[in-house]
Parts: sequence; structure tokens; C-alpha cells
Amino acid sequence: MTGFRYIGTKRRAKEHPRFVSGHGRFVADIALPGMKHVALVASPHASARIVSIDAKAALSAPGVLYVLTGEEFCANTDSLAIGVDAPKVTRWALANGVVRYAGEWVAAVVADSRALAEDAAELVEVGHGAFPSI
Repeated sequence: MTGFRYIGTKRRAKEHPRFVSGHGRFVADIALPGMKHVALVASPHASARIVSIDAKAALSAPGVLYVLTGEEFCANTDSLAIGVDAPKVTRWALANGVVRYAGEWVAAVVADSRALAEDAAELVEVGHGAFPSI
């Protein structure tokens, strides 16, 4: 049996000197004409129903173009592959109706700059409801 070429092998990546010396280029450094930015709204709850999403304040913020909710996203796309053999389980990039873990994304704000998108994401109000106790 032959060993794997890279697993467990000490190697130095070629790009390290470039980043350490301040000459690296990160994705966040790329600016293209007309480029838009997205900030995601995360749920603070580990398990809750999404009762409402109020994006009016975010949409009226300067530079904001759109707020996409999980409900709209799920209605217009296919679910993600989940990586296990569970045909009845669907996963989406944005939560729809229910959040399953703290930090799950419930909405996406599109704006002219990263700062404007992040500021507007803080204005999105998500109404959560508890599940009835068993």
C-alpha cells in the first residue's frame, strides 16, 4: 500500500512569504466596478420558529438594494446536498420557518458596500417564537 503524498507531510506553502511580507491579495481586497456586497443575518436562538422578518428599516438604509429572506430563497431554489444518505432531510442556505441552531442564517442583505450591508443587517428584525413544550 502506498502512502499519501501530502497527508502528514511537512510542507511550506508557496504563498506564505507573500502574505507575511504584506504583498498578499485577499478576496476582500478585490473591488470590481458595480460589485455588490452581502451581509448575513444570523439567528441568536438555538431552536425557534421564525414568526416574522421585518426588513423595512434595512431597505430604507442608504445603499441597500435588497433583503432576501429564507422563505423567498427556498421558494426559488433547490435544497443543498447534505452529504449523508437521508432523502427526507432538506437543508437550505437560509432558514425557512424554523432555525435549528444559533447562528443559522435567516436573511441576506445586499448593498453597495460591505459596511452598508453590515449596518443594514443589524436593522433586520426577526421575530422568533418558541416551540410548545412537550
